[in-house]
Amino acid sequence: PAIGHLGSALVAVVLLYTPVVVSWRRHEDLWTYGFHAEPIGKNLAVTGLVLAVVMPLFGTDPINHAYHFLVGNRAALPGVV
Repeated sequence: PAIGHLGSALVAVVLLYTPVVVSWRRHEDLWTYGFHAEPIGKNLAVTGLVLAVVMPLFGTDPINHAYHFLVGNRAALPGVV
């Protein structure tokens, strides 16, 4: 609570970059540890399955109301991105 979201961001960055730094210092390839984007089709299928089956079990709304104004509104896209 003392550092709030800054602490969460710091933890995320440390956990994301630790394997990269360790493998760089050991002169190892990240491919050895599974850091590659080869099975993109399978990953998209699993993501679709999770979104279609698991998320409704938790009672999530299928429409993201914060960004629903973008549907059919291409003029607003540059301001959001």
